[in-house]
Amino acid sequence: MQSIKYCETSKLTDTTYVVKAALPCRFAKPRVGQFLIVATQNTERIPVTPLWLEEAEGKIHFIVEVVGASTYQFIEDLKNGLSITSLMKAGKPNNLHGKILFIVSPIAVGVASYAIQNSDIKDYYLVVASRSEKYRSIYSYLTNFISENKSFFHCDQDRNLSKTLGELKDTISFSPDIVMLAGSPSMMRFSFETLKTVFPNSKFVASLNPIMLDGTGMCGACRVEVAGEVKFACKDGPDFLAEDINWDNLIERQKFYTSEEEEAKRQLILEN
Repeated sequence: MQSIKYCETSKLTDTTYVVKAALPCRFAKPRVGQFLIVATQNTERIPVTPLWLEEAEGKIHFIVEVVGASTYQFIEDLKNGLSITSLMKAGKPNNLHGKILFIVSPIAVGVASYAIQNSDIKDYYLVVASRSEKYRSIYSYLTNFISENKSFFHCDQDRNLSKTLGELKDTISFSPDIVMLAGSPSMMRFSFETLKTVFPNSKFVASLNPIMLDGTGMCGACRVEVAGEVKFACKDGPDFLAEDINWDNLIERQKFYTSEEEEAKRQLILEN
């Protein structure tokens, strides 16, 4: 566990921020599939996905979506000049290789961009699937690092996601070895069920980064049933075969504490 003295924060939407932070000396870069756990002196631990690495500069980018009290306080602390007091790596590395099709939500784009930068990928195509046009700014930020010719921003307000996914076989120039999914459980499940007949020979991998709360195995929020066994995304994953995940159970569990999260965030905003 180490601290970060330099941070630069950029606002992309009303709830989404990119943090660019200097890595401490002798801190080995995260491997693909791993995530970071960050905190300030005023927050709980927050798991975040690396977005891009400036290796020569010793800096790393990651996205923070303000969804609850800790993420709200984290961003407020950085705005007020406080340091990140805790930085850890966690999660099992995923050795992505071959030809990869990424289907990710805007908040989870780091699962794709970091892998594109740091894996032995022969070819790739990236679909950023969003419910709202406001998240196009995240996609625009991402195109600073990856080719627009190999990526596409989908917005549910413009067209149906099933249509976008159904056309992918004609859109991309290869048959993917792996289809990598990252986003809300409902989006990942829909994409998996839609594409498994389009790409029957592909392996489908779901990243459960977005469902983690603490990232250390202490809270149990990321508990998931995989191939009939109880797993924890932060300790046993975060990547699992999509066909092995009990999606019904996972989606239902994500609804448990929604009202409590909103109330905690509301109280913190009032206090500030």
